Amino acid sequence: MAEGDRSGEHFVDKYRAQLIDRVSNIEAILDELLDKKVITLGNYDEILAIPTSRGRMRKLYSGPLNSAGHDGKEVFYKILEKRKHFFLLSLRKRSESCGEYHF
Repeated sequence: MAEGDRSGEHFVDKYRAQLIDRVSNIEAILDELLDKKVITLGNYDEILAIPTSRGRMRKLYSGPLNSAGHDGKEVFYKILEKRKHFFLLSLRKRSESCGEYHF
């Protein structure tokens, strides 16, 4: 579970910039978000119409993921954990070395 830190900020919000920069296979993530009903088919089509991975991630964050709230962010986190496991581990280690704890 990717609970928030002491301020209540969710992991995917705290590392928004890094995730936007590093997540490139957004199509597979969108497929799972659609299957799990975190996004709609309209959101899916709109996001896929954006030509760059960063643009797609920004759109995902600014619209449907924001609207989905904590539960939707948890689903997104679980998908990332499965698809970008080592990257998430590196983010966690970096935050722990700075004395921040999120879990």
